This record gives sequence, C-alpha cells and structure tokens, in this order.
Amino acid sequence: MVELLENLEEVLIGDEGVLISLRMGDGLNKGKVEEACTILDKLAIMWSETDSIPKKAVDLFINIYPVLMTSQEHYSEHEAREIMDAADQLMIKVINCVNP
Repeated sequence: MVELLENLEEVLIGDEGVLISLRMGDGLNKGKVEEACTILDKLAIMWSETDSIPKKAVDLFINIYPVLMTSQEHYSEHEAREIMDAADQLMIKVINCVNP
C-alpha cells in the first residue's frame, strides 16, 4: 500500500505530475490521469474492508479537485472541459476509496 501511495503522490504532485503540469501551464497529461485512476482503483480495493485510510492519502485527496478546477481557468474552453472531465473522473475514484 505504501508503494501505491508513493506512486500516486508522484503521479499527482511529482515534478511531472498532473497537478504540477497544470499549474505550470503545461496542460493536462491524460496518461498521468489514467495512471492515477488505476492506482486509485487498486487502493479502493485494498481499503474496501477497512474503517480508515492513511493521512497521506487524505492529504493528496483534498488537493486534487481544487487544483484541477482553478487550473482550468488558464486554458482554452476545450482544454478546460477536458480538465473538468478529468477532475470528475478522479473524484469518482477518490469517492470509491473512501466510501466503498
């Protein structure tokens, strides 16, 4: 589980992560979004029988949606729509992690 969380952290906020790329104006990395979704699916399965999740996961989860939503303002309408779709997709996966 620790390795999956570290991978998720890298995919989201690492130097080439989804959230950092958006903040830097580099656009949405759809491959990284898919990678994050895959990791979140695995974590949801692992946590489906537990009553709590690690604090590190919560720290990551609370940053995803706000960063995606504020970042979309800096992109074209088409790109902003793709960012909003990615935000929705990721949030569904997060919800599955915390509310199986």
